[in-house]
Amino acid sequence: MRSTIRNSLLLVAIGGFTCSWVTQARAQADDPAARAAARELGNQGVQAYQQGDYATASERLQRAYQVIRAPSLALWLARSLVARGMLVEASEIFLQATRIPIVGGERAVQEQAQKDAAADRAALLPRLAGLTVAVDGAAGGQALVTVDGVSIADALIGVDRPTNPGTRIVEVTCGGHTERQELSLSEGQHQTARFQCAPSPPVATGPGPGPEPGTPGQSVAPASQPAPAQAPPIVAPSTGQGAPEADQGAARATPWYTYVAWSVAGAGIALGAGTGYLAIEKRDTSELKQGCSGTSCSPNVEAAVNDYNDLRTLSTIGFVVGGVGLASAAFLQWMLPSLQDSGSGTAHVEGTVQVGAFPTGPSQAGLSLSGRF
Repeated sequence: MRSTIRNSLLLVAIGGFTCSWVTQARAQADDPAARAAARELGNQGVQAYQQGDYATASERLQRAYQVIRAPSLALWLARSLVARGMLVEASEIFLQATRIPIVGGERAVQEQAQKDAAADRAALLPRLAGLTVAVDGAAGGQALVTVDGVSIADALIGVDRPTNPGTRIVEVTCGGHTERQELSLSEGQHQTARFQCAPSPPVATGPGPGPEPGTPGQSVAPASQPAPAQAPPIVAPSTGQGAPEADQGAARATPWYTYVAWSVAGAGIALGAGTGYLAIEKRDTSELKQGCSGTSCSPNVEAAVNDYNDLRTLSTIGFVVGGVGLASAAFLQWMLPSLQDSGSGTAHVEGTVQVGAFPTGPSQAGLSLSGRF
C-alpha cells in the first residue's frame, strides 16, 4: 500500500514538472518574436553545418531547439553532434526527433525530418562503442567510478555502456586508493576496464611477545635488564639558618587556626574602633560636660557616666583582643613556620595588660588581661 502511494506521488511530481516545462516551452513557442529568433538561429546552424563549422552549428541549433521542439531542428542538431564525434548524445537527439508531436504547419517537412532521424539513428547505433567498468571485490556504493571525469551510477558498474569512440580515462577509487586506466576505443568496439578493489589496510599494532621455543602457546617475558645507573640528586648544602634555599620558596599550607587568629584580630579592632567612637560621642554630650567637673560627677548624670565607662571598657577590650589576635596571627603566619623549619623548639610569648576605667568617685574599676602561647 505504501509503495503504491509513493509511486503515485512520484508520478504526480514528474507529471507536474513535465507539464510545467511543456507549458513554458509552449509559451515561448507561441511568442512570435521567440519563434522568429529560434528560426533564425536554426538557419544559422544549418548554414554552419554545411560550411563544416560543426561547433557553431551545434551551439546555434541547441539554442533554437530549446525554444522550438521541432523534429527538423532535432535532426540537424543530432547531425552536428555526430560530426563532432558525440555519437551517444546524437543518438538520443535522433530518438527525440522521432517522438516529438507534430503541431501546426509544415507537417510534411516535420514528418520527413522524423523519417530521416530514424534512418540516421539506425545507421549510427552500430558505430557506438561500448565500455564496461568492472570492479572486483567492491560492495555496493564502496567504489567511485568516473569516465572522463563524469561519475557512473553504481547500478551501471559492470554493465556495457554506450560510449563515444576515442580515448577514455577511467578512474576507480576504492578503499582509499585510486586506480586509473586509459583506453582507446574505435567505432563499434567494446572493451572492459577491470579494477580490483583492495580493502583498507588494517591498523598496524605493535608486535607481541614471541612464544618460547619448544613451548607452543606460551610467551616468555623478556629478560630483565639492569636499570641504567642514575646520578645521585644534587642537594644544596645546609647553611644552618633553616631549610635549604630550594625549599624556602616552596608554598606552605596555612593552618586553620591562623585564619581564626586573623579573624579575631579584625573583629577586636572593629569592636574597639566602633565603641571608642561612641564613647567619644558620649563624652562630648552637654549632659556630661555640665554634670561632671574634673574627676567627679553629680549623681544626676550617673547613668550617662556608666554608659560612657562601658563604652570605654568595650573599646579597650576590643583593641586589646585585636592586638593579641594580630600578634598571634603574625606569629602563626610568619614566625612559627621558620621556627619549625629551624628546629629551635617552642616559643612562648607572655603579656599582661591592665585597663583602668573612668573613675566615678571613691570606687575604682579595673581589668587585667594576661595571655600565654
